[in-house]
Amino acid sequence: MRKRKKILCGIIMTAAAWFITGCRESETVINEPLSEVTKAVLNCGTYFPEMVEVNEENFTYEYGLETKDFEEYSVYWAGSGGDADEICIIKTSDTNKVKKAVKERLESRRDSFEDYVKEEYDKLCSSDVKTRGDYVYWLCTEDNSKAESELLKHFSNENK
Repeated sequence: MRKRKKILCGIIMTAAAWFITGCRESETVINEPLSEVTKAVLNCGTYFPEMVEVNEENFTYEYGLETKDFEEYSVYWAGSGGDADEICIIKTSDTNKVKKAVKERLESRRDSFEDYVKEEYDKLCSSDVKTRGDYVYWLCTEDNSKAESELLKHFSNENK
């Protein structure tokens, strides 16, 4: 019986050690400026109307964020008021707060387009805010899966 307890204890200790070292979470990073990633998404082969790079003042105002809420961002949106296309990538240490702000931006855009341009409203309804590591992103395009596929190519995992 005592030998059995020692074996069981050894198995548990080995499993715990393996779990602690082998299952350590990896850090998801983008190893280039977010503006370069956004440009790659813009050139991924899906149609975008004329897109405009958003400056920090417009970004913080429209998204309800302060500069302390993010480390880096890249946002492009349609230059025309009749198009809903938008690409938003934000690096932050507070993904919950930033994700909430981006969702509020998305809801505001949906409200604006609901009775305005049905096709653009539908485009907004098919998009969603997502996170990956310290990044929050939102893509509203004609082909969200194609744009997201391009975006995800720029993420890499590195052990902490």
